[in-house]
Amino acid sequence: MEEESLYKANSETYARTSDVGKLIADSKGRVIFRTGKWNNYHYVCKGCGAIKYIRPSDIKRGGGRGVYCTRRCHRNSLKPEEIYKRNGEVYAETENVADLITDSKDRVIFKWESDYFLVCRLCGNIKKVYKSHIEGGRGFFCSRKCCNIAGQSPKFIPDLTPSSSLAYIIGVIAGDGNVKKDTNAIRLQVKDLEFAESFYSALEEIGLPPTIFRDKTLHLGGNHNHLLWNVYTHSRLLKELYLPLRNNIEDAKRFIKSCPHGAREFVRGFYESEGDYGKHTYKRTEKGRKPWETKTIKQLRITNTDPELIRLTMELIQELGFHPRARTEKPRKNEWKTIIRIVLSAKEQDPFIELIKPCIKNKR
Repeated sequence: MEEESLYKANSETYARTSDVGKLIADSKGRVIFRTGKWNNYHYVCKGCGAIKYIRPSDIKRGGGRGVYCTRRCHRNSLKPEEIYKRNGEVYAETENVADLITDSKDRVIFKWESDYFLVCRLCGNIKKVYKSHIEGGRGFFCSRKCCNIAGQSPKFIPDLTPSSSLAYIIGVIAGDGNVKKDTNAIRLQVKDLEFAESFYSALEEIGLPPTIFRDKTLHLGGNHNHLLWNVYTHSRLLKELYLPLRNNIEDAKRFIKSCPHGAREFVRGFYESEGDYGKHTYKRTEKGRKPWETKTIKQLRITNTDPELIRLTMELIQELGFHPRARTEKPRKNEWKTIIRIVLSAKEQDPFIELIKPCIKNKR
């Protein structure tokens, strides 16, 4: 076998140091050495660094064997455009979508001449898709009907056992998210991409197929330059879990406590939705002060209008070791609900942020 002397040197180095970083790659970019009870050949995955067994016959055959341990590692090493082009070449030869690989968002997309096509995750149909839609996070389903059915399909039954991801999802939905009773739709519309991606990842972790895109029809207030990110999925089972918890705060508290790190994750999701962390400057109106004098204070606030939800959040924050207080404000103009704010003292604000580790609203 060619380069056997290199593999032998790698084996001696690994036996002495147990450090794969000191091993040398062969002419095909593979890091191969012998180790273990039976002194078998192993290789180091170029993507994740895992050590995997490889047969001598596969070393001889080459063809990419001994470089990546899984399709996912190979896929993650490629740029999206390279994946779509490679899928197009494979589909032109085999016309079998099962041979295509997914991109970083688990979408099966291929390029045919100058056009892009998606393979529906539910029905397997092939449909043309615009590049702008791909870049915006679409490309999972061929129609809205398939997207709606996916929330109830056996292929996408979510794992609703108590988990930290599920506690985070409930916290986000209780804040900025919403659940549609009639369509089983679960949606989050926010301006921060980091927040949208965090919610997207949590939905994926419990087994749901979310879609993330930036819709030109959704914008922040009256500013059409601030478009909102839309995270969208369907699940009848998640809806049936969430709505009873939303209507019974005591049941919600028991469920959140049963989740690993449930209190912290729920508070993190609710804070990312409804929280505020920064500095506030206001005019000093005390007696004897001049009208132009101002005062700047550090502030961390969580704002909502639901007293029961505020009470639940305060109890969970107290279990984390902090001392929150609630303040009420008069309703804003053209509104009728009283505003309730959860506030923390200045000395507890930074430790609170360090504990829950929010993806946004973590800097002043």
